[in-house]
Amino acid sequence: MNLFQLETSLGIVIKESTSEDIEEYYKKYLRLLYKNKKFTLLLEEARKMHLLYPKSVAALEWICKVYSEQIAQGVEVLDVSESIIEEYYKKLQVLNHASSMVLLAQGAVLFKNKSFIESRDALTQGTVCFVKIFQLNPSILLC
Repeated sequence: MNLFQLETSLGIVIKESTSEDIEEYYKKYLRLLYKNKKFTLLLEEARKMHLLYPKSVAALEWICKVYSEQIAQGVEVLDVSESIIEEYYKKLQVLNHASSMVLLAQGAVLFKNKSFIESRDALTQGTVCFVKIFQLNPSILLC
């Protein structure tokens, strides 16, 4: 099975299945969308996942990750306004205060608003946080 077929299959499973494993399929689907550089669809599906699983950090982390990366690359993220990304990273912070994605998204928003010093501080903190997490769990890079 190639990546396109896998993506299609996972997309069908998350929409039509009544299985209790949908959240895990969603995580795999979002990871695959990221690998295939389908960022707009990833953001859309991550929002849907967050509505279905509001206590899960996975969807919020993907939203923050994609937003941060797009801003860092100078790409305008049309699907996510600043107020919405702030809402998402604040929810993520409540669910997982140690998530480096919170600081990266916050840094991206500050950078976009030309608050460069505050942005640098948030991004530096996010990097330090990520390094600490990586030292505890090196398999984190497998996502």
